[in-house]
Amino acid sequence: MIELPSTRFTKWQAGLVSRNRRLESEASAESINERQRELSDAMSGGSQTLVAYLRRELAIEGADLTGLLPLPRQLTTEEAFEPPIRLEQELYEAWNGRTSAGYASQPVFWTVCHILWLEDGLLGNDPVATFSTKTLGKRNSNLDNLTRDLLRHLGGLPYIRGNITTFSDCPLARAYWRRRVAVEAAAQALSGLTVDSAHNALHRSGQVWETFILVAIKRLTVLNHPKARAALVAHIAAKPKITREEVAESGRRLARHGLSYSLDMLSWDELVGIAADARPTPSARRSWAGAFRRK
Repeated sequence: MIELPSTRFTKWQAGLVSRNRRLESEASAESINERQRELSDAMSGGSQTLVAYLRRELAIEGADLTGLLPLPRQLTTEEAFEPPIRLEQELYEAWNGRTSAGYASQPVFWTVCHILWLEDGLLGNDPVATFSTKTLGKRNSNLDNLTRDLLRHLGGLPYIRGNITTFSDCPLARAYWRRRVAVEAAAQALSGLTVDSAHNALHRSGQVWETFILVAIKRLTVLNHPKARAALVAHIAAKPKITREEVAESGRRLARHGLSYSLDMLSWDELVGIAADARPTPSARRSWAGAFRRK
């Protein structure tokens, strides 16, 4: 069922946001504005109004969604917007083994899960506060920003943000993946890294997590090697404070070794040492600056 609305999903998002509004015709811009107003009205109408809108837009009216991931309990607005670390553990335990990595990396999967949770009343009845409050108690009145916030939070905005969006932008998907990466990293580490220490390191800074995902998924895919990824997590965990440039440079050094040598032949201590030796140069900082810019 999840595969059915994928084409419709992409078309729906493309009709709501623009990659470059300066290049749009006046008619196209007005069409996007009209769709954004319709979405805003659905959000303002409460959870069930938003559910009806989403089901219609994705052409899944009447579809049974009960086989998707169960939300273990009702979440507060604050928890849904920025899950605390204990909630991330709770969600991972509830979802572990109930979905594949392939599904869990797809924005449409998490969007449809959110439809189920909204329908069941587990995310409250104020979608604006749940999905698009920039700071607690302050609502976002800009239609374009409101729309992008909702799309990112429901599952991700691949039309604009690419394949890192689910891991970085959707709070509940991010919660699942942060704990999952921590579990996998601790399983690879030979010493000094527990699941909780890995999870704490990945959770303590949104910039660190987003950079980790950027280098591992989009820029330096050799880091998807389990030992290399675990070594990078161990390096992050070993430093009380670490900048995103340092994370990126550590990932780059590990990836460079992975292109020249078999990572399976390097010891755990060697891999952690490679990550720890990274020192971002001014040119490296400049080269990553554009990649860190949020859209």
